[in-house]
Amino acid sequence: MSILQTRVIELNNKIDIQNEKVKEITEDQRTYSSIYERKDVVLSLKEAFDKMSSIENIKTVTEVLLPRVKDFAAKVDDLLESNEEVRECIRRFDEDISIKANYS
Repeated sequence: MSILQTRVIELNNKIDIQNEKVKEITEDQRTYSSIYERKDVVLSLKEAFDKMSSIENIKTVTEVLLPRVKDFAAKVDDLLESNEEVRECIRRFDEDISIKANYS
């Protein structure tokens, strides 16, 4: 292989590497542009919501929905606490059974 052929192959390899970098940059630009498009959509939805929301809707949320959510959250907290108590009882029972089994 001649020096010229070797040099041509090296240049082709460099061009291929540069083409890959250009593809990556293009893909990054597409990703960023789609993020900004989504941001525009969110902003337009927020503007529409701000225009359509009324005091009556907010009053319904605060008087009806928030108390229900608080009650539900309290029940979930009670359930988690009860679950921990049951786990502790099972752990103690398991320890007691293990101790009795060791004495036998």
